[in-house]
Amino acid sequence: MRAGPVAVLGGQGLGDNLLEMVLLENAQKAGLQVTMFCSRMCELSSWFPQHSIAPTLHSEESEQALADFQMILFPKAPWPGASKVVAKKWFNYGRLYRKNSNRVEDMAHISAQIFELAEPSLHPGIRPPASLEHRRHTKRVCIHPTSAELSKNWLPQRFLALAERLQGKGFEPVFITGP
Repeated sequence: MRAGPVAVLGGQGLGDNLLEMVLLENAQKAGLQVTMFCSRMCELSSWFPQHSIAPTLHSEESEQALADFQMILFPKAPWPGASKVVAKKWFNYGRLYRKNSNRVEDMAHISAQIFELAEPSLHPGIRPPASLEHRRHTKRVCIHPTSAELSKNWLPQRFLALAERLQGKGFEPVFITGP
């Protein structure tokens, strides 16, 4: 593993971004400085006060912004036209995904490989702000029925059936969506 600061480039969807926070937690556990570049997660930075979260990089600023990082993590190959300097630091962790595991387990497994951790954390490090009241809505269940990748989505009728089942058991299902 290379020592020095690590950049994590956030993926497309909020679900992916929250999973990527497992990488940040484990990088920090390994004693590394880590910054996530993801505008969506900037909105949730108060929930992750222990981490550095910066806006998504645009292609014209990427090279300069990533210059001081020793490792750049993203689940795909470098973008077309990336400099040799950036490509050399780039780690495509998507190639470490396993077929029969969930993404949280994958992120912990990937963290163990990249950061040489014997016991990587499965936790994303989320810390609700102190101003929130724990269990204020004890029966509320939030359902997010979409994702950035259509193949990950359930059929709409399955979400409706789930909401009906929850309602029948006394819960208050609420559908939430992103932009």
